[in-house]
Amino acid sequence: MGPLAERPGVFVLSERILPRPAFVASIAPRDLDDARRLLARVPEKASAVEYRLDLAEGAIPVARLRELDARPVLATWRTAAEGGGFSGSPEEYRRVTREAYEAGATVDVEHASGLLSNRSDFSDRRRVVVSFHFPFALREDWEPRLNAMRETGARAVKFVAGAPDLPAALRLAQIQRRQSDPAVAVLPMGPASPPGRVLSALSGAALVYGPVERQTAAGQIPLNDLFDVFEVDRPRPIERLFGIVG
Repeated sequence: MGPLAERPGVFVLSERILPRPAFVASIAPRDLDDARRLLARVPEKASAVEYRLDLAEGAIPVARLRELDARPVLATWRTAAEGGGFSGSPEEYRRVTREAYEAGATVDVEHASGLLSNRSDFSDRRRVVVSFHFPFALREDWEPRLNAMRETGARAVKFVAGAPDLPAALRLAQIQRRQSDPAVAVLPMGPASPPGRVLSALSGAALVYGPVERQTAAGQIPLNDLFDVFEVDRPRPIERLFGIVG
């Protein structure tokens, strides 16, 4: 599927809307050729591809990335303040995010940027993921922040908090379990987070991220393992949890 669909005398960007839940292959290409190489390793079951462009060696045209694969493209520049590699100015963040959106991609927009406060900006919110990251631990004011993110009307709400230990990771999975909004994904981050990530996925998280080749966030589980070992694409109720210690 190419990025353009033709009408008589008119070209329009083809729509690729994230499903919910979306099983997202997260890749960090160095350049366009590396993106092609990594795409060959993305599992067929993946329903979207995230490009962590803040980790690239230089600018990669998002329009070219959309030509490489038929699945929805999620363009992400994670800022240094939220644990990523983007250190540009707020104006630069707005520019690259806007250009990716205008190229037809779904864009990850950090809620703290304020770019979604005006509904005339990024007006097709079906192509927006609003995100917020507490890199170290869940803060006490997490609930008002989550509610404010939901009010943006984004296709998906990605709420991530650091999990310094297993109880913290399980608490975040429990928060996800209590969500009735199919747009919400509550995810733990950090070395102790893998059990919480699996449980969040099985509890109906709108977004399930798995890296291909290398992690793009601490505590991620490779997407192949999420499918083949934990079967996150097979929904089932979680009634009891059992753990092995030792």
